[in-house]
Amino acid sequence: MILRKEGLDSSDSVSTPLDLNVTLIPNPKGKNRSQSNLLARLLGELQYIANTMQPDILYAVNRLASYTANPSLQHNMAIK
Repeated sequence: MILRKEGLDSSDSVSTPLDLNVTLIPNPKGKNRSQSNLLARLLGELQYIANTMQPDILYAVNRLASYTANPSLQHNMAIK
């Protein structure tokens, strides 16, 4: 349901939830509240899934949660 709602239902799966070769950095362009709301909503849904059914994604979800207040496009791509 979440994948369908985000338009990712036809996406390919990946072997690891978060690419360790990608360095996440704070958003250099400043605050973008519209992206923050979208990221926070998706993070909340993924945290529920991680805590109840998929503990293998818990690290990735929590790592991305640290950028909720000021996400960049990089953070949105990483969560998807």
